[in-house]
Amino acid sequence: MKDHVEFAINQSTLSSLERAVIIHRFGLCGEFEKTLEETAKITSELGVCTAMGVKKVQDRALFKLQDEPLIVEAYKTT
Repeated sequence: MKDHVEFAINQSTLSSLERAVIIHRFGLCGEFEKTLEETAKITSELGVCTAMGVKKVQDRALFKLQDEPLIVEAYKTT
């Protein structure tokens, strides 16, 4: 299922910042799970420098993903 989710995220309508936050926070695409602070350090060049900023981007991205057809399909196949 993780492969399906990774594919769906890469095909989704997420911005590059939203995609990076989701990948790093949840340990997708070969990355390890990272804390909000660790993700903030990584994404600072994309404009998010604080844990609170990462949390806001994460929440927005997860809201968008809940209706993504490929994500919905990935959960149906499990």
